[in-house]
Amino acid sequence: LPTGKSRAVLPESLALRECVALIQRSCHLLASVANGDWQGVKAGMRDDVLQSRRKVLVPGFDRVVENAVKAGALGAVLSGAGPSIVALAIDREEQISAAMRAGFAAEGIRCDILNLLPQPEGVKVFD
Repeated sequence: LPTGKSRAVLPESLALRECVALIQRSCHLLASVANGDWQGVKAGMRDDVLQSRRKVLVPGFDRVVENAVKAGALGAVLSGAGPSIVALAIDREEQISAAMRAGFAAEGIRCDILNLLPQPEGVKVFD
């Protein structure tokens, strides 16, 4: 999915309340991850502003997200402009992966899935 196409479905500007909601959710998500508040992570992953407009460009998006959450993910969202979908979980990664794959398969879409772990050391700069 080209970034330009994904950006084209977004409005030129957003209402202040929408901007505030995005910033609040982003901060809530980061604070929840930092504090191990997994219920807060679920709430922080909601994006009713940008994702609701972009998801129409990703066939099966709603099914894939629903499958991920039913399988145990804390949430699943578009990654960047899409079409990648990222799911956060504290366990059950194999079940979540299979559920997401099945969601895409129902749309006739082949996908690659990467199960990644957070890196507790943070950013590293190599010379």
